Amino acid sequence: MKKKTAVIIFAAVAAATFINCNILFSEYSFAAGGSNSVISEEQKADTMKHYALKVDDPNLPKEFAGERSYLVYLPEKFKSDGKKLPAIFVLHGGGGDAKKTRGFKLNELSLHDTDGIVIVYPEGSGKGWNDGRESVNILAQKNGVDDVGFLNALVDRIVKDFNVDSKRIYFIGISNGGMMTQRFVNEHSEKVAAAGIVIANLPKNLVTGVKDGKGGYKVQPFGPKKPTPMFFIIGTEDPLMPFSGGKVLRKSKDYDRGEVIGSVETVKMWAKANGCDPKPAVTELPDTDKKDGVTVKKEVFSGKKGCPEVVLLVMHGGGHAWPGLKYGPVIRMVLDTGKVCYDFDAPKTIWNFFQKYKRD
Repeated sequence: MKKKTAVIIFAAVAAATFINCNILFSEYSFAAGGSNSVISEEQKADTMKHYALKVDDPNLPKEFAGERSYLVYLPEKFKSDGKKLPAIFVLHGGGGDAKKTRGFKLNELSLHDTDGIVIVYPEGSGKGWNDGRESVNILAQKNGVDDVGFLNALVDRIVKDFNVDSKRIYFIGISNGGMMTQRFVNEHSEKVAAAGIVIANLPKNLVTGVKDGKGGYKVQPFGPKKPTPMFFIIGTEDPLMPFSGGKVLRKSKDYDRGEVIGSVETVKMWAKANGCDPKPAVTELPDTDKKDGVTVKKEVFSGKKGCPEVVLLVMHGGGHAWPGLKYGPVIRMVLDTGKVCYDFDAPKTIWNFFQKYKRD
């Protein structure tokens, strides 16, 4: 009887692991609102619609049939008064997708905000984004998919179709999506009022650029045309996104995921681009959850009046996880993602930062 019970338990664990094998072997889907993240009752009740955008991208896999998809959440206020609303574009992590990213509870911002917010969830190709690392193990990067072009066209479509305020377009990206957000802001800063980057450094290729062999660049070197407010949330003990820089997913030496520069170096590059002072104002956030084993230091880079701030929340002891997200038992059992920080509300913290800025 004991042997039979043990076999059943083993089979159950194996089945759970198999079901989540896409999480185990993907880049960071557990950080992207994977199947084991907890979705609140409010989010279960919210409504999102699926849309498609025709794109002219020869590098897009044939199964996409020349279309890119995205989800849109519209608040009740959108229907009632016709007022132009801000929009937040949320880029999922590698191995994740648009639907599962609801686990970050960003829709709830709109439910509780006075005016409401349009939330847009673009879908990557092959569950990932071409953030410029050029990894042969990430489909979008291997194929050279034009994600910058897709996001640029999508911003225009959302502004047109949903009467969104073009001066209040914001981006939030996590992990692979955070690196993609940085690439997009670098090339189209004129479209973005502010951006939030969670557990993602700047890819090395985005610093120097990657030439196309024709006298130009297929990955543009760092140098945004317009200063852009940036809000970073990064963990010092991230097992996948090295805080000091280096190879992504460094524990798998034979599985190339490209390289990134260090977290502090990343933030300082954006601060310098914005014209901020090189020395930040540093404060400590209250350690509201002493059981999580994480403390948070806030660094604010500012400068002359009108200089867009660059803010870094350093989660000391924090790992590769969206702050505050409740991860299911399978995720915790199968993957070593590090500690989750519960000392602050990530969506509200980022949104409070966004609300200070409009694109001129």
